[in-house]
Parts: sequence; C-alpha cells; structure tokens
Amino acid sequence: MNEQALQAQYDHIVSLLQERRLAEAILQTEAFLYGQADWELRSRLERASLSYRYMLDYMRTAVADPERAKLHQQLLCEVWTIADLQRVRLLDACSNHQFHALRRERARQLVPADASQQLLALLEAFRDEMAVARLVDSRTLSATLQRHEEAHGQLFQRAWLEAAWSADSASFAQSLLQSDLVYANDVCLFVSGVTLSLLSCFDLRKALWLLSACQHADVQVSQRALVGLALCLHLYPERLSLSADFVVRLQLLADAMPLGQHLGRIFIQLLLSQETEKTTKKMREEIIPEMIKNAKRMSDLKFDLDDLDLDELNPDWDHSSDHSNLQDKLREITELQMQGADVYMGTFAQLKGYPFFNPIHNWFYPFDENHSSVASLLSDTLSSVSATLKLILHSAYFCNSDKYSFCFTLSQIPPQQRHAMLSQMEPPESSTPEVQSELTSQAMRPEVVSNQYIHDLYRFFHLYPRHQEHPNLFLDTFALHQHPLLASMLCNQTFLAQLATFYFEHDHPQAAIAVYEQMVEAHWADAEVFQKMGYCLQKLQRYAEAIAAYQKADVCKPNHLWTLRRLATCFRHLHRYPEAVEQYQRAEAIAPSHAPTLYHIGSCLAAQGQYEEALRYFFKLDYLEESSLRAWRGIGWCSFVSGKHQQAMKYFQRLLDAGTSSASTSPLLQASDWLNAGHAAWALHEVSQAVGHYHQAYLLCESRSAFQDLFLRDRTALIQQGLSEADFPLMLDMAAADI
Repeated sequence: MNEQALQAQYDHIVSLLQERRLAEAILQTEAFLYGQADWELRSRLERASLSYRYMLDYMRTAVADPERAKLHQQLLCEVWTIADLQRVRLLDACSNHQFHALRRERARQLVPADASQQLLALLEAFRDEMAVARLVDSRTLSATLQRHEEAHGQLFQRAWLEAAWSADSASFAQSLLQSDLVYANDVCLFVSGVTLSLLSCFDLRKALWLLSACQHADVQVSQRALVGLALCLHLYPERLSLSADFVVRLQLLADAMPLGQHLGRIFIQLLLSQETEKTTKKMREEIIPEMIKNAKRMSDLKFDLDDLDLDELNPDWDHSSDHSNLQDKLREITELQMQGADVYMGTFAQLKGYPFFNPIHNWFYPFDENHSSVASLLSDTLSSVSATLKLILHSAYFCNSDKYSFCFTLSQIPPQQRHAMLSQMEPPESSTPEVQSELTSQAMRPEVVSNQYIHDLYRFFHLYPRHQEHPNLFLDTFALHQHPLLASMLCNQTFLAQLATFYFEHDHPQAAIAVYEQMVEAHWADAEVFQKMGYCLQKLQRYAEAIAAYQKADVCKPNHLWTLRRLATCFRHLHRYPEAVEQYQRAEAIAPSHAPTLYHIGSCLAAQGQYEEALRYFFKLDYLEESSLRAWRGIGWCSFVSGKHQQAMKYFQRLLDAGTSSASTSPLLQASDWLNAGHAAWALHEVSQAVGHYHQAYLLCESRSAFQDLFLRDRTALIQQGLSEADFPLMLDMAAADI
C-alpha cells in the first residue's frame, strides 16, 4: 500500500471518529490493522471493541449509567490512538520522509536498557565538565563541547521520533524537566522535538508534558512550551477535548498562571508570522529601495536626524521635504519591529546554507555563545568591538537562527576588516553595564522570547532543505479563540478587541467581521466597533450590511462626519440616491465647505434628475475649488440635459482647455469629457466641432464598439435635446473615420 492510500484509509477512520460513529470506526481500524504482526495494537483494539459492546449491552437494560459518556470518550480516544500508531508504523515501511527513515534506522539499533539514564547523566554533567575544561586547555574545552553537542542529536531524536511515549520515555522527559542541573538550552531543544513530534503523530503524554513545561522556571523553556501547546491545541481540538485528563490539567494550569494572556499573545504572534511574505515584499520592493535611493542625500544632512521630532514637523513641508518618504519608511520599519513583525526573513533566508543547519536539531537550538560553531569567532573578536557584537547577539529582534547565520557570515570576513567594520558600528553608550543589562532583560521578556521562537519555526518550515516533508502550520487558519477549551480564556472583550484590530489593520476584513460580530453578540460593541465593522463590510462590497453597521455607529455616536460620509457612500453604491443625499446633507451641515461632499450631493441629485438643484452644488464647488474639473463636468452635464447648451459648451470647453494645456504626465481628460463636449456642440448645430470632439473620445476608447456603447448610453438625453436618433449611426461613422 502506498502513502496516499494509507493516508486515505486513515482519514476515513478519523472522519468516522469525528462523527462519533465508533462501531464503524472500530471495523475500519480492524481492516487497517489487517496483516500486521503488531499484536499489541490488535489486543488494544480487541479490548476497546469488547468494552464498547459491553457498554451497549448495558445501555439496552435502560439502567442509568453516569459514567457512560466518559467511557465513550475514552473509547473514541483509544481507537483514534491505535489508528495513529498504525498509520505511523505502516508509513515507516514505505515512506522516504526523514522522520520515517530515521525511525527505521533507530529500530535497527541496539539501545541499552539504561540509555535514558546515561543521556540524562551526560546532560546533567555538562556544567561541571565545562567548568573543569576551562581550567585545563582549549583542546579539553573543545572535546567537552563536542560531546555535549553530539548529545543534542540523541536528545532531539528521543523527543521527535517516538510516535507514542512509553512509561520510560515519559519518566525521562519528566526528569529532564525537573532537573536543576540540565542546561536550559537542552530543555528548549527537547521541547521543540516534542512539538515537532506532535505534528507527526498525536500523543496525549506529550501534550500533558507540554502543560508541565509551561511552568518551567526558565522563560525560554516555558515560552517554547506555550508555543508548542498553542500549536497542539490548534491541530487537535477534538482529540484534546475528548481527554478528561488534559481538560483538567489545562484548567489547573489556567488557575496557576495567566494562561489566557499567554496564549492570546502567542495567537496574535502566529497570525503576525503569516504576514511575513507581505512584510518581506514590502521591505524588498518599497522600504529598502527608498533607503538606497536616499542614502546619498542623507549623507549630506547638516543635522542629526535622530534629534528631529517627526510629529512636530511643519505640515507645509509635507510635499516639499526631500526626505519625507525616507523618514516614513524608517518609521514604518520601526513600527513593524515594535509589532513583532519578521522584517529580517528576506535578509537571512539566503544565509541558511551553512553546515550548521544540516542537522535538523540545530534549527531549534537557542543561540549559545558557547556553541563550538561560534565560540571561536566570539573569542577571536577584539574586546574593543565586543560591545557591538553583543548588542547584535542580544538583540530582541533577531531570532536564534538568524544570530547563528550572522556569526557564520561574519566569520567569512577577514579578521582585520571584521574588526574595522564592528569598530565603526559600535555606539559608545552600548558598552556600559547598564545598557548591556537592559538589552539582556529586554531579550528575555516572555513576548520577545515567544516571538523569536515563532520566527525560528517559520524559518524551519520554509527554509529547511526537507521542509516539504513537514506540515507547514503557517499555511493554516489559526482560530484559537474558537477552540472549545479556550473560549473562557480568550473570548473576553480585551482580547477580542485586540484580535479584531489585528485583522482590521492587516487587511483581513472577513476575519475582522467575524470577531466584530462576536463582540456585538456579547454586547461589547461601541461606535468604533460598528464603524470598523461597517468599513470591512463596505470593503467587501456588502453595502446593505455596511449601512446597518454604520447606522448603529451613528446611534452610538451621532453626527460623526466619517460615519455620515461612509453611510452616504454605501447608499450611493446601492443607487439609493435620496437616502445618500440625506446623509451627505447631514455631513454638509457640519462641514459646509467640504468639496467631496458637495460633489457627491450634486452627483446624487443629478442621478435623480434634479438638475437645477444639482447645479447649485456644482457652482458652489466651482467657487470653493480653483480650476475644479469635477465641478465643470457636473455643471456642463446638468446644463446640457437642462437645455442650457451654451452654458454647457462654456464649461465643457473650460474642461478641455485645462486638460489639453496641463503639463501633467497623467491624463486629466476622459473619453466622456470629449463625448459630452461633442453632445453640446451637436446640440448647438456645430456639427464639424462635434465630430472633432467625438473623434477624440473615440481615440481614448479601446475599440469602436466601446466608443459606440459609451455614445449610446446617452441616447435618451440626446433625443430629449432634439437630436435625431436616425443621425446617430452617421455621427458614429464620422467620429470613427474623422470624415
């Protein structure tokens, strides 16, 4: 059986279990186990099948059984687990994926009975061995580091490759977590191995162990465990909900720590990581080119840009400053970094080809200055520039993987040039103990640690040479707030507002609407919520629903200009012009000289045939705006359909003169401008002039049929102005041929 067939059979069993069709699932699982010599799985399935039959027989007696639901859940979990293990074992026999290849190799090895104790003892002895090695010589130190780093591979495989932990493995994992002697970075690596293992196969013991690891004293361990827990909850909502042990332990953890706050923050960080491609594209196509373009100008400045208060610059400089675009880009980078966006993915994506990244476990190991791959570089660096290097390596913005890449790249530079480069980069104040202490404390903040780890995971799932063999969770739709076990922790006003803001600001209107609706249902909505909800609905062109949201916002916060204008716009898109005019006029009463409002009122009145009233607004707009092309368009058309042909021609000619005399590279005139001028000239019996204007309109259309459609849209208006419909084909021919 090939991998696709195996997966299809497994998926069918899972679908039955999700629908709680246990009897059918047991039969399908028996078929899944057919021909296999694993009597342990067969025995477990037979016991589960027998227990289910006994439960059904007892149910037939109509005797109340308070434990029936609990037993049913346990049996569902057991059958699901058996199917999981069988799937992995069948794939071990036929799959070429690294996970299964390493499992086959591991199965062939003779593992000592006390292998767990040996590995734990080796890890616990590392601190003392390092202390002694530093007193002996560099060769002893190197050998100690090498022995410890070889143990990393064993440790990671111990966590990753076991589909289901035995009692011995679970005991080893608990001892590792509770030991005060094991290096925290080693525990971090084990946490990552457990997380990656859970992506391949569900194991309740591993999930429960992650709950324990969330309370580890070291912030890196606890935050990695929380990220792993969030991913596990995302992947296995039904499985974990069926486990009474997990539900109880999760609640106990929530009682012991602010679990909802941690998971909510990690949820947002996972969502933000999915914006990495957008961020990288923005950096590559917008921000970096702008910085390069302005580098020469910035070098000529006679003042320090850092001393500028960007919020207090003269507004009149907005269109005259040579550096405003660059300042905006620099500020944008800063804002992205403050949000936790992954702005360095594009930079470091090309720097993952070093040998260090060949073993899979090195993608997950926290940055360690004592690691043999970077220790020589750091010890070789002159003390005069060490502050700069520490500033970078203690950065709160670089993830662990990128710090290793930076060191490897730096090691390729000759020592003298490297020292010169770092000396020039060194900020004088960075060498003070206070600054170094502040940098370290910032880098160890829980939100920074979890965000850096998520960036590490993102790089692994996108850049690891065999990343396609692993399910890329960053392509999933994360919705932890909808998880049945997390509703009480995450569905509160504060977090939902934060989540909705994220979706809103990152252009996910559909997701934002769903959260806003949840807030409305919980009676947590205010004017701003209804405004943003209306905006998202309007963006999706769901104008009727947007109107309802804007009207609620208007009730909560009456006569808000932004709401009134958006409300009117939605009415206009639905061609409900009287209601649009009503809202625009409410806005006009608050801001009488707002040009777009006046223009839209005139347009809506014209659409209703109220041309005289529309002219009043267009004339007011023409008075307020100098050389207002849109006002002249409105006046010209309303004058034409009102029979004021001379007045129409006057304003159409103004429009044509302004458009043809403009030095702007972008065209100011539209095909409809020349067309309308042609209408007015024809109505004034200036046929030759009309043909010339029509021909210009024809040249701006994509084809003759497009020009004809544009012309015939005004059929009714032309006939009402006394022009013969029989002459339309003749005029079209003259316009196209310029006869």
